[in-house]
Amino acid sequence: MILHEEIQVPMKFNPDTLKNFSSKFQKALDNKDSRVIVLVGGDKYFSIGMDLEYLTTKLEDDFITEAGEIFKQVKSSHKPVIAKVENNVIAGGLELLSLSDFIITTTDATFCLPEASFDIAPSIVMSSLMDRMNKKDIKYMVLTSEALSAEKAFRMGLVDEVVAPDEIDAKTVSWVKKFRSASKSVIEDTRFLLNQTGEFNDLLDIGCKMLENKLKEPQTMSQLKQYLEDIRMFNDEYTND
Repeated sequence: MILHEEIQVPMKFNPDTLKNFSSKFQKALDNKDSRVIVLVGGDKYFSIGMDLEYLTTKLEDDFITEAGEIFKQVKSSHKPVIAKVENNVIAGGLELLSLSDFIITTTDATFCLPEASFDIAPSIVMSSLMDRMNKKDIKYMVLTSEALSAEKAFRMGLVDEVVAPDEIDAKTVSWVKKFRSASKSVIEDTRFLLNQTGEFNDLLDIGCKMLENKLKEPQTMSQLKQYLEDIRMFNDEYTND
């Protein structure tokens, strides 16, 4: 059985490269033989984001909007997405990176938002970073344009694990195995709940209704009964008298 499917992130984002990435990502979503998607980069960079030559010479009116739709495709993935980072990530490259569910990086990778150098706030990237980092650290990255080391990125919450370069392949497979058991419905429900905003009582009501509906599904009840039978073998709390 194939544990995961790797997709290379575009080095530069332009209509052709993003369309190609989107097509490969959709095929990976449709592939029933793999349960996890792993994003990988190139030899020198994970990604450097928007293609500046395209932006300054051929920019089409709808490009940014279409790019946003592709980013939403990754965000709404019904399969877990892991980013495997072995080198530097610059500017918009952090967008696809931060949309991943889990980010593992080598010790020699760096992370940088240089957009302030040309008088642009990295607004697209910031929308994703707010799920991972606190506002103070995002502001620091934006206003200083500092290239963060992997260890500093870890302390700020941008990445989830830092390993030596010769360990990243094995560590990635290890995390794939942990994530592969998550079903489509669990992933979709989790993403839905995490995207909700409001007071605790409102969020609790949403969660209660979702669970009520789930427990009405025959497949769910069947799986619960099987799980109960399994844990009875080793859990005294469920052992029949």
